[in-house]
Amino acid sequence: MEKISKEARALIIDKHLTEIGIPVYGRSTRIRNDMKATAATVAGWLSGSLPSDFVTGLKFSDIYGICPWFWAKGISKTGLRESLDYKLVAIYIRKFEKEHDVFLTDDQFDEVYEALIKNWGEGKVFAQRLIPFLKH
Repeated sequence: MEKISKEARALIIDKHLTEIGIPVYGRSTRIRNDMKATAATVAGWLSGSLPSDFVTGLKFSDIYGICPWFWAKGISKTGLRESLDYKLVAIYIRKFEKEHDVFLTDDQFDEVYEALIKNWGEGKVFAQRLIPFLKH
């Protein structure tokens, strides 16, 4: 996972807060009050800095409904965790192999696994499209 710039994080936070209905005017004050944080701290977050305290970052993420991974890295990890456990992804792949009488190589398994982690629905389509190539 690549590191993203402060500017990119600022855009992520701005877009998210706007989408959940927190207007730009008064935004800082609301966050200061909700988070019990200083004006300088909130200004830093809004300009793309991350909280120096992990627990504070998680609290912010919880209050405002933003995935901490998305805030920090620009890539959401919560979609899969909300619906599935990572172990269940591996179980799904092994079940897929049995149902279709195929065996994935380690590289193929990794590709399908990554596809499912990124987007469950698209990952399933990807796996289905592999079937003709796996049967000899």
